[in-house]
Amino acid sequence: MENNKKLWVCIALLAVLNVSTLVYLFYTNNATNNLLNSLGHNVSSLDDTLTGYRNQQDAEIITLEDSIKNISDFLDKELEVLDNDLGDRINQIDTKIQDVYSKLDKLTRESEELTGKIGGLENISKEIDIEELKEAVVIIEVGGRTVGSGTIFDERGYIITNKHVMEDAEIIRVELFNGKRYRASVIAESSSKKDLAILKLQGTGYNLTKLEFEYIENIKTGDGVYAIGNPLGEELTRFTVTEGIISGFREEKGVDYIQTDAALNPGNSGGPLINKNGKIIGIVRMGYIYAEGLSFAIRSDFVREFIDEEMD
Repeated sequence: MENNKKLWVCIALLAVLNVSTLVYLFYTNNATNNLLNSLGHNVSSLDDTLTGYRNQQDAEIITLEDSIKNISDFLDKELEVLDNDLGDRINQIDTKIQDVYSKLDKLTRESEELTGKIGGLENISKEIDIEELKEAVVIIEVGGRTVGSGTIFDERGYIITNKHVMEDAEIIRVELFNGKRYRASVIAESSSKKDLAILKLQGTGYNLTKLEFEYIENIKTGDGVYAIGNPLGEELTRFTVTEGIISGFREEKGVDYIQTDAALNPGNSGGPLINKNGKIIGIVRMGYIYAEGLSFAIRSDFVREFIDEEMD
């Protein structure tokens, strides 16, 4: 009896323990479910938060990209406007620079013209030293007789004269205004119609007085001229100077002449026709003995061309 009692007590305790265990498990399972539900809710809430944050960031990035694009477009337009404006300003500056250059060229030409006029006035205001000019003129002798004149155009001893003066010449002597005499050689001759020849004093070391050639644009009809030479080849007429004007310009057989009324005779051939500036405007070729005031000289530019061709 006693044993049965103990058995029932044990069974009762086991029943109580099982009930307690079941109750514990029930409550524990509910707590776990609640915890899991809470955790799932929190995870879902966090995911929603992250999604919202991501969407917000994407929206802000899109807004930022749009802002950058707008700024870039604005800057491109501003740079284009600035580039166009700068190009216009550069073109305006170039135009102004060209205008300044044109004005400078005009001023330069006017200055040169003024200088020329002043030089002309200075030349007019002073008399030419005829005696000094004579030092650039020579007497040409062939076979012991005077056959013509010559003009020193290079201080080293180069002389321009007429070709016909040198015809059949074997020994040529040249006498300067100071009386000194030298042998000379023909170094160049033109055709007969051009009638020009270049002589060179034999030897070196000369430093002679020479004459310059006048530019054709400075030679005008009516200008005063001097002719220096040895008309008729006489002792009495050595280094004679005659005065006249330019009567006109003539052309014959491809040769350009200056006509003058200055008295010229055989012996003047090869001598210079000089203007009031003391420059050569022509080399005397011929004068008509029986026609007063009708004499001709080969024009300076024509002579200069011949010299340049032969001495180049």
